[in-house]
Amino acid sequence: MKSVVSMAEEKGFVINNVDTMVIAEEPKIHPFRDKMIETLSALLKVDKERVNIKATTNEGLGLLAEVMP
Repeated sequence: MKSVVSMAEEKGFVINNVDTMVIAEEPKIHPFRDKMIETLSALLKVDKERVNIKATTNEGLGLLAEVMP
């Protein structure tokens, strides 16, 4: 991720906000969400208020459930 941020900066891009979807059955992300936001914020050089993390299970996503272990 650091190399992608560097490439974006070299091209003059600025990351304004981040919206992330985590697809997992376990564990629940709530206990880890704040740390995840803090880590992404630092890596992407974005204020924590501009980072959002949502979660869902793979139920109803069809092929994704079959392809990913």
